Amino acid sequence: TGDHGTTRMCLALLEDYVKPGQTLMDLGCGSGILSIAAKMLGAERVLGLDIEPVSVEVSKENAARNNVDCEFVTGDVLDFRPELGWDIV
Repeated sequence: TGDHGTTRMCLALLEDYVKPGQTLMDLGCGSGILSIAAKMLGAERVLGLDIEPVSVEVSKENAARNNVDCEFVTGDVLDFRPELGWDIV
């Protein structure tokens, strides 16, 4: 919902920093709210990553409810280490 203080702060920062065409990796995607917001703000590619499979499934469901195309995967950030070059993490 974005009610948690840290989530609200991150949402405000995304509004300031996400520019159209950028890429964003959301580590510990939780419910997917930050990933969804980044995509709505114009990020070209968004990857939500979490070690908890339930968080990934919930994030996928929330993105679908909001008609937002984000990629969500279960895994560790070290799995994506070779894939450098994210604009925002």
